[in-house]
Amino acid sequence: MNSLASLIWMGIALRVGLLIYATVQDTHPVIKYTDIDYSVFSDAAAYLVSPVGPNSPFARSTYRYTPLLAYMMIPNIVLHQLFGKILFCICDLVVGAFLFAILRILGRMHGIDTMPPRRACLYAALWTLNPFVAVISTRGSAESVVAALVLGSLWGILSGRMRTGAVLFGIAVHFKIYPIIYAVPFWFGVDWASTITLKTSKSRTKFKMCFWSWRRVEFALISGSTFIALTYVMYILHGDEFINEAYLYHIIRKDHRHNFSLYFYEMYLKSSLIFQAQETQTLAQRLAYIFGAIGSFLPQLGLVGFVGIMFAHDLPTACFLQTFAFVMLNKYFLWYICLLPLVLPFSRLTCDRWQRGIVLVVAWVVGQCIWLSQAYRLEHLGHNTFTELWLSGIVFFVINVFILNTIIANQSIT
Repeated sequence: MNSLASLIWMGIALRVGLLIYATVQDTHPVIKYTDIDYSVFSDAAAYLVSPVGPNSPFARSTYRYTPLLAYMMIPNIVLHQLFGKILFCICDLVVGAFLFAILRILGRMHGIDTMPPRRACLYAALWTLNPFVAVISTRGSAESVVAALVLGSLWGILSGRMRTGAVLFGIAVHFKIYPIIYAVPFWFGVDWASTITLKTSKSRTKFKMCFWSWRRVEFALISGSTFIALTYVMYILHGDEFINEAYLYHIIRKDHRHNFSLYFYEMYLKSSLIFQAQETQTLAQRLAYIFGAIGSFLPQLGLVGFVGIMFAHDLPTACFLQTFAFVMLNKYFLWYICLLPLVLPFSRLTCDRWQRGIVLVVAWVVGQCIWLSQAYRLEHLGHNTFTELWLSGIVFFVINVFILNTIIANQSIT
């Protein structure tokens, strides 16, 4: 595996094999391979092209995404039901190509080319040939679309194509809310990346003290305009329903049944208040609910923002650490797996301290197994394990804090 082309072909072969398996397995009446979300996407697209209406993707219950995704899935209805999966697999491979390109850039940023094509391919393969990643896309998850947009934004900034990166970032935030956390390191890091590209010298402190610069403002204007334009078009087409379902729903929802959050058990105990009529709630109950929501959000916002500012001079590391910190308080591992290959080559955990790296992997797996065992008892066996699940979440959180701290302590900053 000495070239990007060979890596991509191997990635294609893996995904074609899984798509064939998926087609066969989906004929099984009990155990389906395809994710239920894929049916939601397809049904939403069917509503868009329905001759009798309603021509809204939100006519499909549980569709909580931008209508743009439903429009992308229309060929699923008019061409073939595998179109969406193929599209998501292509995005998978695009992520692999971006990883390869970014790794080559990072190698040059270290002063000498520490990332020859063969080495870049090996690290990019952690995503491209990862069976976990390939299974998720071939099951019909759209996460690879967001990953491709985020990696494209990062590539645009680091390669000197700032405007391209800004457009992709605007699309990414429209597509899913969470990439907005990268606005902080992108704001500070866009100048830092440009000085390395142009081979000029500036100090980290000066970059952080000088808050405003034309490049930063230009990046913000382009990405913001892209986001606003896409959102406005979707709003014109689908009205308030789009804003409520695609954005507000994810901000105000309380997932109290399967959540890694430290506040999971509190949300479960307070879940009855969500459905209680507002006129029957006491002032104390309302205030407790409001301050509880704010109190659970501020630590996440503070930690993610702090990490983004402190590591903005190394954008891949900043984005990975932000995502890891955000995910350890929530879920969705795929969000940081796409950034992991950009961090590992410059970590001592893969060099002279590889034993510590193995310890971190084992600790993560053990913590995840403890949590999943309790979640399985709750969801599939019907046992009342809410307390055990909460305690397991605390253990997993402590493990993730240890992992995050160890990664930071062993990272060689670009």
